[in-house]
Amino acid sequence: MDRLRTSWPSPAVARLAFPFPILPLTCPSRAGKPTMSELTIPLPPEYENNAFAAVVGPLRSFAQQHDAMCVLPAFSRKDREQHFAYRRACCLRLLDAYFPMTRQLLLAERIQLLIRDGYRHRDPNDGGHQGFLQEAIERLDSGDEEYVSRRALDRVASSSALLGVPGTGKTRTVRLALRSFPATAKHVTAGGFLTQVTALTVECPADRGVKQLCKNFFAALDDAIGWRRYSKKFGHDRVGAETMLLHVQHLCHLHAVGVLVIDEIQNLLDAPAQDKNSLMRFIVLLINTVGIPVLLVGTAAASEIFHAGLHAGRRGDGFGSDIWDRMSDDAQWNAWLEKLWRYQWTAIDTPLDADLASAMYEQCQGVPDLAVKLFMLVQMELMVAAETSRVPFPEIITRDVIEKVAASRFRMVAPMIAAMRANDTEALRRYRDISGFQISMDDVFAGLAGLSSDEYYRRRAKERAEEKFADEKKSFPELRGELVSLGFKQDLIDRIICQAEAEVPSGSMFAMVDVVKRLASEASARAEKKPRSTPRPRPVRAEVTDPDDVRNRGDTDADAEAAGVPAAE
Repeated sequence: MDRLRTSWPSPAVARLAFPFPILPLTCPSRAGKPTMSELTIPLPPEYENNAFAAVVGPLRSFAQQHDAMCVLPAFSRKDREQHFAYRRACCLRLLDAYFPMTRQLLLAERIQLLIRDGYRHRDPNDGGHQGFLQEAIERLDSGDEEYVSRRALDRVASSSALLGVPGTGKTRTVRLALRSFPATAKHVTAGGFLTQVTALTVECPADRGVKQLCKNFFAALDDAIGWRRYSKKFGHDRVGAETMLLHVQHLCHLHAVGVLVIDEIQNLLDAPAQDKNSLMRFIVLLINTVGIPVLLVGTAAASEIFHAGLHAGRRGDGFGSDIWDRMSDDAQWNAWLEKLWRYQWTAIDTPLDADLASAMYEQCQGVPDLAVKLFMLVQMELMVAAETSRVPFPEIITRDVIEKVAASRFRMVAPMIAAMRANDTEALRRYRDISGFQISMDDVFAGLAGLSSDEYYRRRAKERAEEKFADEKKSFPELRGELVSLGFKQDLIDRIICQAEAEVPSGSMFAMVDVVKRLASEASARAEKKPRSTPRPRPVRAEVTDPDDVRNRGDTDADAEAAGVPAAE
């Protein structure tokens, strides 16, 4: 595919195109030139012919990354004319809203650079990947997870850490950043077909140490590939922790894992000292010995892990680290809140002013997750009051409504909000996450929407599954449909399409049709030439003529019993 090569805009235009802190969905063009969202940025030469790095896609400007990550909930002003229950159900769409700011876009870019940097020395074209894979096999045969062969391999792997206040969107930002490029890709190599996994996200366990982390890895890899092979083979309890480590290292290279994201790293604080040391040692092994980039994600409390020693801290700062604090009550907060405020399903549209923005900040203290939930609850509570009131009740958002809803619905996080309001850092260290608050909020949302808890969870799970399925649609569905109609099995269709994509790097549909036809014909010819296996004849038991033979005793007894004669003793 031809790439459009163009220069970056001037600093003045760049400042106009990228206002801090919220980037626009589209950027202005200049004199008929392509906009920044249409710009295709060429890759540096060290990545151009790297098949693994090519899966991550072209480099992106901030405007392009913003468009890829921004999630706008469905909204229509006509919804305000619907029934109260309908509008309360519409308010749940706010849970999916996501408006990236500058720090989120910087993190997404850093993740892509992490992956590209990790693939730089694992290029399948120059034998780099094969060398790492061969070393992983030697390490597996030796039984030593720290084994390093004498091969001249560049083990340059970067690492990064993302810590911050609970509710600032760390996990979701990472997930959206990883969704901006394919999760898996198939390659045709000299050794056969290879399924590349660009990123894996595993949760750090609070107990059972390295063994449980390895099980989480096997499960995540199985989900990415679409089978349950590795969990059953390597994840059962009979396999020791050391052996699991070796299999993890081997599978990282076998499937060309681009980056390993370890979420909830603050769980290490609750782990026994031995498990904590083993897990940190495992992470260091992945970076140094295996050469896999690692991104550690957790709350600010996890900074104790990196402060415990220079060794661990250096791993977290290998590619730059971030500590996300809550948003300040300034222009950044107002710009983000303006985007959220557009989605009102109340009968009356309440414009955002300085007093309402201040009230929202006082009750949420700049935590985006709390702000979204409070804004949603305020609307739902107004609808409930309007529906149950005997007199006309205006659905208008006021400071008083915001404060009353926060006082009644935010009881579980009230101590954390009070600590933020007082800037009590010692008290804030005790609050590692707000998962319990999230569970209680789900029950509140279900009740206000007129749904049972089970129905609410099923609906949310179905929406997430449909979203995931939409992101994982296979390439060239028209060609796949034609092959299905011709009677080809799914695994053979995958191999044909994968090989055709390898032969047609441009992705041209016309060229793909010709190649797929040829490969399908070759596959059919091979199937016709393959001799059909004849069924093996069933063995026939030789007839036994001796009536006293024990092999005839069962038949004789059965015949006698059928005739009403007692069987022989």
